[in-house]
Amino acid sequence: MTERSVVAMADIEAGSQGALLQIGGVTAGYGDVAAIRGIDISVGEGEVVALLGPNGAGKTTTLLAAAGVLPCRDGAIHWRGAVMRKPLHQRARAGLAFVPEERGVIRALTVRQNLEIGRGGVDATLEHFPELRPLLERPAGLLSGGEQQMLVVGRALASQPKVLLVDELSLGLAPLIVERLLVALRAAADDLGMGVIVVEQQARLALQTADRWYLFNRGEVTASGDRTVTYEDFETIYMEHMLGGSHSERA
Repeated sequence: MTERSVVAMADIEAGSQGALLQIGGVTAGYGDVAAIRGIDISVGEGEVVALLGPNGAGKTTTLLAAAGVLPCRDGAIHWRGAVMRKPLHQRARAGLAFVPEERGVIRALTVRQNLEIGRGGVDATLEHFPELRPLLERPAGLLSGGEQQMLVVGRALASQPKVLLVDELSLGLAPLIVERLLVALRAAADDLGMGVIVVEQQARLALQTADRWYLFNRGEVTASGDRTVTYEDFETIYMEHMLGGSHSERA
C-alpha cells in the first residue's frame, strides 16, 4: 500500500475539532448483539462524509445511533461539542435531519402534498430539485424510485438542517440518478454549510463527492481517508480489509 493511499488517523481526527456532529467511541446494536463497536466519526460544517463498506458492516446502525433511534451502549453522540441524549424528534428540532433507507413518501398524496408536510415547503425543495416541478400534482406512489428519492432528499434539504444523515442513497437507483443526488448534497454542503453523512454503495461516485470517507467491516471502522485517495487506491484498501480482515493500519 502506498504512503499516499491512506491518510494518517491524526489528520482525519483533526476534522473532529469543532465538529457539528461527532460519533465518539459508540457501541450500539439490537437485543444482545452489538452491531457496531467503538465507532469514531465526525462531520463538520460544509463537509460531506461517506460511509462505505459491504452490506451488514454497520453503516446503517451507525446512522440510527447518531439519529437517536438506537441507544448507545458505550460512547456518546456529541452535538456541537455537547453530549446529545435526546430522541430523534428533539434532535430534529436542534437541526438534525435523517433520511432512512425506506423512502418516506406517502404514496396516496401528491408530490406537492408530500412537500407541504415537510418543514421547508414546496419552493425550497424545488430549488434543490427543479425536476420535481412538473410532477407536483402526481401521486407520489407513481414516481420512479429516483424521483421518490429526489422528493425525500429534497424535502430534507429544504428544511435547512445543520446536519443531514442519508442512509443507502443509491439503493435500487441508476448511477446517473445517484450522481444527481450526490451533486445536490455537495451543493448543500458548499452553499449552506450543511454537514452531510451519507451511506453509499457506489464508492467511485462517493469518492468524487465526499471530503472524507470511512470504511466499515464487521461493525468497525477499519480505514478512513480523504479526497486525495484515488478510487484505485481505495479498491486496494477495500480488498485488503475485506479479504485480509486487517484492522492494523487505519487510515
